[in-house]
Parts: sequence; structure tokens; C-alpha cells
Amino acid sequence: MLRHTLTNALEDLRHRVSAGSPSLTVALRYVKLKDRARVELDKLLDAVRFEVERERLAFPFAGRESRVPPRALVNWREASKAVAHCEGPRSSGGLGLSAWEDVGGLTRLETVGLLTLALERLERTPEVGPGTLFPGLTSPGSR
Repeated sequence: MLRHTLTNALEDLRHRVSAGSPSLTVALRYVKLKDRARVELDKLLDAVRFEVERERLAFPFAGRESRVPPRALVNWREASKAVAHCEGPRSSGGLGLSAWEDVGGLTRLETVGLLTLALERLERTPEVGPGTLFPGLTSPGSR
């Protein structure tokens, strides 16, 4: 259930940021999460931000497009086009939104890349439930 909640939150955040939200913090205000989910989301975003070079955030799938699921690639391209539309000048049909702030100094496109890579990492992480993995087996110490 937590994985589903985090996936929906990351997708919603990516949409809000690419659509013109002035910061990730502001976008988070509109995503309803319980405390545990918010903590896990913060951990996930911090881990991705720490492990991935900043240059890769702007182009998360560069050089590995053929190994990425088509859905993820299409979602990334749509989000990056939305960012270009938001930040593009009004004279060329863009919205001219230049207001963006990030504590770490990331651009809007890099933040969308961060959210995309966090989604990819979440999909690759195995989900472990609260119970035992094999309920029929007993541990050696309990015989």
C-alpha cells in the first residue's frame, strides 16, 4: 500500500512541478500524505538526490533509452515538454513562468528528472510486507 501511495505522490508531484508550481515544497502542499508516507518520500528523494549526479537529473534516461520501459520514457518526455512550455517566452507560445526556487539549487527540469528517477528507483525496489516472508517455515531458534 505504501508503494502505491508513494508512486501516486511522485507522479502527482512531477505533474505539478512540470505544470508550473513555483517549488517542490509548494507542490507538496497539494499532495495529501500521511506522516509515514511523507517520511518515506523524503528519504527516497534525498537518496536519489545524493546518489545521482546533477547533470543526469536534466536527462535521466540519456544513453539508455532502449532499456527503459516505454511508458516511463513517454512520461518523461511529456513532463520535459511541459517544463519547456511553462518556462518558454510568451512571444513563442510559452507561459513565461520564471518563478522557481529549490533549496538545493535544482532547476525545474532537474527537479522533474529527480522525481522521474525516484519513480524508477521505487519500481525497482522490492516490496516487503509487514509479515514473515514464508509463513509456513519456522526459524531454527523456535524449534
